[in-house]
Amino acid sequence: MARGAFNSGSFSPSACLAQLDQAEPSVRRWVIALSGGLDSMVLLHAASQVWSPQSLHVLHVHHQLQSAADTWSDFCVAQAQARGLSCQVIRVAPTSASEADARAARYQAFQQVLQVGDCLLLAQHADDQAETLFFRLLRGAGVRGLAAMPAWRQLGCAELRRPFLSWPRQALKAWAESERLSWIEDPSNLQDHYARNFLRLQILPRLQKRWPALVTRCLDTAQQMSEASELLDELAAQDLERLIRGRDSLCCLGLRSLSLARQSNVLRFWLRQVGQTPSQAQLHQVQQQLLSTHPSEEACVELSAVHLRVYREQLYRLPNVWPEAYPMLSHLQLAPGQVLSLPGGRLYIQGQAEVPLCVNLRYRRLGEKLYLPGREHSTRLKHLFQAHGVPVWQREGWPLLESVNPSEPELLAVAGLVKTRAWPEDCGLEFEWRPFSLSEQPFFASL
Repeated sequence: MARGAFNSGSFSPSACLAQLDQAEPSVRRWVIALSGGLDSMVLLHAASQVWSPQSLHVLHVHHQLQSAADTWSDFCVAQAQARGLSCQVIRVAPTSASEADARAARYQAFQQVLQVGDCLLLAQHADDQAETLFFRLLRGAGVRGLAAMPAWRQLGCAELRRPFLSWPRQALKAWAESERLSWIEDPSNLQDHYARNFLRLQILPRLQKRWPALVTRCLDTAQQMSEASELLDELAAQDLERLIRGRDSLCCLGLRSLSLARQSNVLRFWLRQVGQTPSQAQLHQVQQQLLSTHPSEEACVELSAVHLRVYREQLYRLPNVWPEAYPMLSHLQLAPGQVLSLPGGRLYIQGQAEVPLCVNLRYRRLGEKLYLPGREHSTRLKHLFQAHGVPVWQREGWPLLESVNPSEPELLAVAGLVKTRAWPEDCGLEFEWRPFSLSEQPFFASL
């Protein structure tokens, strides 16, 4: 297709899908997302011309948001059956009627159905891409956001493709009319109090009247932004390889050696791995509060699901949800091969022991002291944690092993760090403590 102008008469959705079939010989099943609207009906009809029924799976998501939703489901089922296909209807319950919540529920339904070897086909077109670009621009998106919708991406264990993304809606409509297709007109698409509808109904038509090549230009911009985003990701991956200190921490010294722009780029990339998209203001907070020369140990920057803290020149990303309590466990019988799932992590019991060791497992109390082998004087637990580089936020949930003597219980071991003088000499148990973080393995301590 020539850039700068669209020729509706040259559009052949069947040819688009046939090319896709040749390019993706490993796809086991093509999953058609069918809403019943114009675009998805073009996709369904073209797919039925290209692939056998055994290669197709039709899926309709029932959002339960409109009174006509049952009628739409019946329409989709009937249209699939008319082409010798079955249609799976999945009912979802979005948390609200907003576009974002409906989309989240829809994609969750997709992932429930998709299997390894599947390719989900969506019927978005060039007008949708232009709309997405403007919508994200108005929300202050960066390079990655302005790349708009990708023509291909991974979706769970499967992949997602948008084969019509380079073609305008008018081309799809002309082909649908030539094939005498029927489709549903969703009345909510005419309600311009929705942000996307306002763009589609009120803004983009005026811009296209003044600049007829608007949609083509938007496609060009989105493509350039996609390429720029890919380059930024490649640079971030290179920086991250030098900065990574465990799956959930970065080297602050290395971060400070980068320009502010590269700091922001690698931090976005690193946080996106755990589903976080920091704002410019939040990145500025990180740079000012956590990446200064002498940051406070109490300094913290909170995002929606994680928070960032610094300890000993390492920047940590940590979950926002922590255990509310760390209950004591009495009279535990510890033996090699056991794994204890505790509120703050997992305790692995290793080594050798002829009989199980009976202990109480408790957690930190203020001002605790312990006596280590070969030392005359006591050592504060706080100083022990500091000596072993245990971050402040992990100390409260660090398991301590104590004798079961009811009158004078003695501290036997700080799991994964030290054994005290009270440890029984004939016990060969060893311990590995794995505190939870986002990866569940940010820090290993073994004894």
